[in-house]
Amino acid sequence: MQIIGWVLVFVGLIVMNELGRRTKTGGMIIFVIIPAILTLYFILAHMGMFGGKENPTVAFMDGWFHYFKLYAADIGCVGFMMIKYKWGLGKKAWFKWRPWFIVAYDIWNFEYTYVNLPTHTWYCGVALLLAPTFANALWNKGGWIQNRANTLAIWCMWAQVVPAFQLSSRFAAALPSVYGGATENGVTTMDLYAKAIDLYNAGAGKTAQAGEIISSMGIHADPRAQGVVAMAAIAANVICIAVIIKRSIAMGKNPYSNEVFRGTKDFEEAMARAEA
Repeated sequence: MQIIGWVLVFVGLIVMNELGRRTKTGGMIIFVIIPAILTLYFILAHMGMFGGKENPTVAFMDGWFHYFKLYAADIGCVGFMMIKYKWGLGKKAWFKWRPWFIVAYDIWNFEYTYVNLPTHTWYCGVALLLAPTFANALWNKGGWIQNRANTLAIWCMWAQVVPAFQLSSRFAAALPSVYGGATENGVTTMDLYAKAIDLYNAGAGKTAQAGEIISSMGIHADPRAQGVVAMAAIAANVICIAVIIKRSIAMGKNPYSNEVFRGTKDFEEAMARAEA
């Protein structure tokens, strides 16, 4: 079921991104109207409606970071719409990411999600990162940065309202190997998340008690996979920096103030789409 869940998220993000970026109406519905409705929903839930403290959003997704990520991503989506449709920002173009830059970013960001959001990295890491990359590679060349903002906002809205999908439904992903012994001891994502929420609400999320509770569940730290991904992320980004330096030296241009990849196939294809 984890594979089916991943496919649903991956395809859903791509479809919603296309609906949101291709037309003004789609963009307004997905990135303006729906977030406005959700804002009212969040406020009313905190006032006791829709289940109050038992509401899934309030119970499991009420940390400041979840809200910050959702609204920050959505503001970015609206900003890209303003650029695209010339709503007060004039005709400007966003940075065109080179394919290997995107790969380097994806590896780094997967490491970030694996370290900070390991209970659902299967979705917020793998599926969410590959969706915009897939679209950029096959049909929306040069539009990765908008794809990324759109899919991030869409995922955040979904995860904020339906956290059970990734935590306790039949599609919930198993805990990753960083939680050594979790699978062997039958500890589920929801088991660990519920303990974490209780500690957070008690103000003990960063205390020794957290480690004691994890140990009592038969879980021990196993950072091997995280270490491998971290080294891969460093290597990928070093390669990207080296490519930029090599290209800028060959062209005799400052990469901070000049397009050093002008004339390459990917750059020209992206610019041709932007001008069209």
